[in-house]
Amino acid sequence: MNHTQAPVSGVPDEEGSEVDSDLEDLRDDIARLDQSGHVSEALNHLDLLAWDLPQKKEFVKDFPFLVYDLASELSRGGRQQVAIEYFQLLRECLGDTDSAVLLQLGRGYLALGKQSNAEECLLAAIEADHDSIDARIELANIYERAREDEEALILAAEAMALQDARARSANEPATKHSITSKYGRRPPRRCRRRCGSLKEPSSETQQSSWKSVVPRRYRPKRLTDPQRRIQEEQDRAAKLTSQYEAVRDLKREIAAGRHDLVPIWMSTCKELVDDFRSLKRFYTWEKYLHFLGSKRRCSSPVNEGQQSELSEMYDRLSRCVAPHGDQVVRGMGFGGLKAHRGIAFDEWLDLFLDYAISLAILHRREEAYQICKAAKDSNVFQSSESCFSIHVAWTVCAIYTNDEAHPAEMNIDICLLMLYGHILFTSTSYAYSLSYFLRARSIDPSNPMQP
Repeated sequence: MNHTQAPVSGVPDEEGSEVDSDLEDLRDDIARLDQSGHVSEALNHLDLLAWDLPQKKEFVKDFPFLVYDLASELSRGGRQQVAIEYFQLLRECLGDTDSAVLLQLGRGYLALGKQSNAEECLLAAIEADHDSIDARIELANIYERAREDEEALILAAEAMALQDARARSANEPATKHSITSKYGRRPPRRCRRRCGSLKEPSSETQQSSWKSVVPRRYRPKRLTDPQRRIQEEQDRAAKLTSQYEAVRDLKREIAAGRHDLVPIWMSTCKELVDDFRSLKRFYTWEKYLHFLGSKRRCSSPVNEGQQSELSEMYDRLSRCVAPHGDQVVRGMGFGGLKAHRGIAFDEWLDLFLDYAISLAILHRREEAYQICKAAKDSNVFQSSESCFSIHVAWTVCAIYTNDEAHPAEMNIDICLLMLYGHILFTSTSYAYSLSYFLRARSIDPSNPMQP
């Protein structure tokens, strides 16, 4: 039997039986790896195949499911270095699109004590599958051991929010975007699907009910070389500055009549706003963890052990980090800090409010309100002028979305109540405007703003 020739797609029929025999041999090797006491025998047989690197790559392209099973069993058998070799070949074949491969590769590096490599793979796994719980838990454990407690707490909060969301939609199957998504652990006997066609079209739909519970955010590498980390931060700052300049240019063109540019402008605004919202230093821990989706709900009966360990980590890190973090924020304030990424805070606020109103114009009410609330909750927008601008923009969002009966913010001052009432009055919503006038009068009958 010729084991040195890697099978490829489109093998002639007369060679089909030989290829099938090769595949059966490989499956037998995987089975041996799965049985205690047969690891050495299986590895010796694999060595007899004696494929060179190009042949291995071709085999990975044609039979990625088998290679994934092989690498997984090697990893479970403690042969991490060999497993990493095959997982790395899978990564080269698939690109950074399959979170299952990246997660296993990260675990392999972690078992070898290569923390920086493990961090890079786990971050890539989260980028590939934004809802990956396991990658967040692994990364949180790494960061906790490395004393990166703040980032560990954030990852634990995200993982808990995703677990809660998954429990709420447990009645719907959640097929992962992974190499094992269609066939489970074993592919069909004659499976010859090449790389690039592994994802299932329905996966995104099946996860839609809980997919976006955790917002996307920039995740810098924390265990990499300090100089490389500084360079990455500088590149990130330059990118955001360029995006802000693009936002201003697009806004001028839109004002001149180029309304076809509105979607591009909104997409760029979203990236900038999301970057600002993702930074812990602009929020208290309570507000920030709420933004991440952590509500400290009761654990699900599914995966109670994992949930319990995760809850313990969250509580441990909360006691260690959160109180001290908020004390620092309250103590230092932002009096001496006027800008972020080279952009003044006043301009950031304008960006938030412009984006919120644009969402409201498109009748995306909840998103618009979330942006207004994110601005209101930030430590840097607490001046009376900023608060007034936020409340006015919030009111404008309510008007655009016809939210007459439920004003966006209830605990506001008399002037804002009167402003909202006058806007409703001019839009002929007399009953609603009267309720605001009466409420303002009941709070402060002597206020000169009363009609």
